Formats: sequence, structure tokens, C-alpha cells
Amino acid sequence: MEVLNYEIDLTAILPFELHTFDSERCFLWVLYADKIPPHVGISSNNCYFSLKYNGKDEYLHVDNVLKLLEQKKIKTLLFELTETISAGSIAEHFSAYSKTKTGHITCLHPVKETLHCNNVQTLKELLSALNNAQRIGSVKGINIDDTFQGIIDYSLQDIHDRLRHLEDA
Repeated sequence: MEVLNYEIDLTAILPFELHTFDSERCFLWVLYADKIPPHVGISSNNCYFSLKYNGKDEYLHVDNVLKLLEQKKIKTLLFELTETISAGSIAEHFSAYSKTKTGHITCLHPVKETLHCNNVQTLKELLSALNNAQRIGSVKGINIDDTFQGIIDYSLQDIHDRLRHLEDA
């Protein structure tokens, strides 16, 4: 298993603590951080957004997402972004999409457009671009334990294979 090799020190992951979590800030969410591929979402102003094979989440209250992550024990990384992006701005980018499409549209598309990183193809590239531009503050982990070794490297083909599997299920 090869771990992504961008320059974010995953050993510096802070444990998630609800009482110190500022859900008003902007976060890049990496759900299923231990799976190939992980799922990517974004939040700001207590509102979570993500594009999925069967639709999209828009303006979903962050508390509801956190409850789901805890209930299902989903390993998740939250990358706190140093910039402010309104929920309305995120929604504008998500409005162009209805769901993912195998071979064409992934969960990363509206997120990378929101973050003005249109040239990236994978989470690895997005995190590298954000890190190089010093746009990432802290990294918080939910359900991350000592067995977590980082986000596993994957290809675009892995993403589309997973989408195809979900669509065929």
C-alpha cells in the first residue's frame, strides 16, 4: 500500500474535538480516508456540500454529517482552509452538477472549482496545490486511530471503477 506523498505531515493530524470545532470556517472533507478512493466534500458556514453518484448534498448541516461519521465510524480528515468561502459561493459551483458521472465527473470537480484549482485531477494534486499555496491551516481527524497510515495513493481509473461499481449496484 503506497501512501500519498504530498507535503502535508499526516502525523500532525489533530484529534477532532466538537467543542473546539468552528463549523463556520471552510473545510475540505476527506471521507473514507483509508479507502481507495476516498470521498471529497467541502463545508463553510455550517453547510456541507458533496457530489455523489446518486445526487449531491447541498446545505447539509455539518452536525448531521458529524453524527453520520461517528455512527458509521468513517475515517475522515478535515483540512481547515485559511480562506473564507461562503456557502453561497460553494453552492454556485455545485449548481452546475447533478451527480458524478463515470469517466467524466468525480466528487472532486465542484470542490476544485470552488477552490480555483481547476487543473488538478486527483486529491493528491489538490492537497499539494493547496499546501504549496499555504491555503491549509490545521488537519483534524475523525475516527483516526493508530492504524491509520495516511491516504492511500490511487489513480483516476480507481475513481471511475468505483463510480461504475456504485452505479451498477
